[in-house]
Amino acid sequence: MKKLIIALSIALSCVAFSQEKNIEKKSPEERAEKQLKKMTLDLNLDQKQVATLSELLLNQAKKRDEKILAYQINKEDIGSISREDRKILLAEMKQNQSEMKEKMKEILNAEQFTKWEKKQQDKREKMIEKIKERR
Repeated sequence: MKKLIIALSIALSCVAFSQEKNIEKKSPEERAEKQLKKMTLDLNLDQKQVATLSELLLNQAKKRDEKILAYQINKEDIGSISREDRKILLAEMKQNQSEMKEKMKEILNAEQFTKWEKKQQDKREKMIEKIKERR
């Protein structure tokens, strides 16, 4: 009986550790297209809004990829990011968010903008919860 339990626990642990995460890297175009489709359904966007948002989301995704790549290269070279660099990155991120909010305010009508803001707030709350769970 003991041997069976030991063998079973070893087998289960091997299976658990051997599973890989199937996270595939999507291109900025794919991410922007997915985000645009979701926003079109959620916010009932018209064709003009879709065209404007398509360009905006694609530019935003490309900029985000460039920033991530620069961050990873910097992290590999130095080993870790200094507090000052983190503050700079955070300030840039906040600036980008405020710019995006202003652009969205111009593109969307009042009802759509309210829905979009609510969704953004919900995303932030979920992200904060995940971060707290990790700690």
